[in-house]
Amino acid sequence: MNGCDLDKITQKIGSPELDEVITARPTTRRYGTDVTPLAEKKDGEETTVYVAATGDPYILGVEVKKSGGMFADDQTMSMRMSDYDEPVAAVAPAPGLTVDISRIRPGSPDGSLFEV
Repeated sequence: MNGCDLDKITQKIGSPELDEVITARPTTRRYGTDVTPLAEKKDGEETTVYVAATGDPYILGVEVKKSGGMFADDQTMSMRMSDYDEPVAAVAPAPGLTVDISRIRPGSPDGSLFEV
């Protein structure tokens, strides 16, 4: 599932498609630091990536807003990133604590965090 793979997310963020329009919004303050929001609207979703406005341009957070869909209300998924350039010790959860997105939406190997 691409939504849970940080490498795939950051690779996609850094490689816009030819038809994508990414808008740099005015610098604002988020997560206690100045950031430049980079926003894209596509297929009923608005993705905003918050990039450090000074120093190294690292990503501090990502927010995805989805309109309508399976539910009447809009949905938002937020992800905050911290400790830039620090090693991460990640341990996969036990299989009994995971959800196979293909069981929720058969035929969709890529799934969406909004479906869980």
